[in-house]
Amino acid sequence: MLRSLKEITGYTLQETDDVIGTCDDFLFDDRLWVIRYMVADTGNWLKHHKVLITPSSLGEPNWQTERLEVKLSREQIEACPPLDAHAPVSREYEITYHEHFEIPFYWMGADFREGIPGPGGIIEAVEDLPEIEEDMPADELQDNDLEHGRLRSAVEVMEYSVKAADGDAGRVEDIIIDDETWVIRYLAIDTGHIIPDRKVLINTEWIDEVSWEDKCVRLDLTQEAIEKCPDYDPNEAVNRAYEVRLYDYHGRPRYWENNE
Repeated sequence: MLRSLKEITGYTLQETDDVIGTCDDFLFDDRLWVIRYMVADTGNWLKHHKVLITPSSLGEPNWQTERLEVKLSREQIEACPPLDAHAPVSREYEITYHEHFEIPFYWMGADFREGIPGPGGIIEAVEDLPEIEEDMPADELQDNDLEHGRLRSAVEVMEYSVKAADGDAGRVEDIIIDDETWVIRYLAIDTGHIIPDRKVLINTEWIDEVSWEDKCVRLDLTQEAIEKCPDYDPNEAVNRAYEVRLYDYHGRPRYWENNE
């Protein structure tokens, strides 16, 4: 099912009958557009306040009570490696974290080839990753990835501006994910620069590039194409019928048929 990250952010986190904090943010892989961690704010009961929780440790969101189950005990969270909330999450930290919880790595091999979890939670390698721009030997590339990682804040991206191929197109208002694989399927765009009070969905494959420094998403679409895109209603679930209309309008191959 496709769900709104904006809606989940702020949910109460609950371990069995015990509240352990709130959902503060999500960190996603900036090449594959897949959620790798939820950032939990534990309030005052934990000294280092912020901890990471993998999607495999999360249960189903309860939309009525606005609560999200966490399959970790307080003791496990307290023993989590301390997270520096003011620094990027490095690959070195991720290794320590995954080893602590005995969670399989989502990267593999000397080149850190990454994967996406399938519906069963098993990581499947992605063979057609975008080429890495750095022109350096494998051992130096490994050190570079260990230091920096490739994770971005979903909450931050929800304020990015959006540029069409021929001008302004609005801003990112929400992120829509597949709650089985935690892949980001769409960015919800407020098209205020084109048509006020109108929203559309843009698949991440239609993004030309993201300028992280300028906080801007550039699309491989014209303003006219965005203007005539099927309306997105944030109060309605994103169903397959809507997706069919969206993909047929843009004349793009449907992602759900690629795996059939």
